[in-house]
Amino acid sequence: MANHSLVAGGPGSSRVGFGNFRKIGPLDANLKPRIFTRLKKVDMLFVDNPVGMGYSFVEDSKLFVKIDKEAATNLATSLTELFNSDPSLQKSPLFIVAECYSGKRVLSS
Repeated sequence: MANHSLVAGGPGSSRVGFGNFRKIGPLDANLKPRIFTRLKKVDMLFVDNPVGMGYSFVEDSKLFVKIDKEAATNLATSLTELFNSDPSLQKSPLFIVAECYSGKRVLSS
């Protein structure tokens, strides 16, 4: 099974909720199961990036990123730790998909 990570968002809104419920997640906006979903073929991870965007948060405001490079580094570190912690994820190819301004951070990481 392939792994897909959708990085989306910015500025000012969560794309996790939008991408998940309006586009491709297992449930629609009314929380009803979709008949057609990519999750029958792949594992998906939705990421709000940078931290503080959408549903992501920090308890220490000093941890908010100030430049795109910091956001890209945080994203790369998070994905690396996730995939290193689960051997089953390492057996599948990883595809990172981004939309909107997030594409800039994905290319930087």
